[in-house]
Amino acid sequence: MDKKSMYSIMLMDSVVEAVDRAAYLNGTNRSNLINQILAEHLGVETPEQKISGIFDRLIRELSRSEGLTVSKEPSDFMLSLKSPLNYKYRPTIKYSVELYRTPEGNFGELRVVFRTQSRELLDKLDGFFRLWMLMEAHYIHKYFRKDAIEYEIGEGKFKRSFPVGNNTDLSDGSVLSVALGEYINGFDSAIKTYLYNDLSPDEFQKMYANTLKKNKYII
Repeated sequence: MDKKSMYSIMLMDSVVEAVDRAAYLNGTNRSNLINQILAEHLGVETPEQKISGIFDRLIRELSRSEGLTVSKEPSDFMLSLKSPLNYKYRPTIKYSVELYRTPEGNFGELRVVFRTQSRELLDKLDGFFRLWMLMEAHYIHKYFRKDAIEYEIGEGKFKRSFPVGNNTDLSDGSVLSVALGEYINGFDSAIKTYLYNDLSPDEFQKMYANTLKKNKYII
């Protein structure tokens, strides 16, 4: 995606005031709004527009998923989702997908947050996260450079980066939206199956391998 550089331009005060008002109403800043207006007028696709298109297609992909509710965050680069569990007190898993404006080693990340007071459920979640990481290390790390996929685990929290690999054409937004949809659907389905059925490691591996076979892309 295009990088940004600093330029100096002369504008009428009344124009700047109007731009600032519009920027505030749209949840952005002056520079970003001017960039968007000029890009639209000149027929240039901005990173914001490309990511917005990816998110729009991703929302359509995930809208067909049972239980997943999708909503856009105020940021142009963030999408949030929630998914209820059929568990005591109906706890909810919250997902955040962030795509970077200027991807380098990674083009984005997935964050998972789960709030519960149940120690039993927190321990099960921790077990799921660690098994998921082991499965990815075994099955898909070979498609990326060494240590390309970065993980973070906390109590009821999980973060996973999306690295630039050799399996998915990141320049094609429609491909990327499908790849993200496959990953999120697979993750959400796996965590529910694991919790509901108390899968053994061998059963988990079989489930993961079957899910991976159905996916078109690996991210």
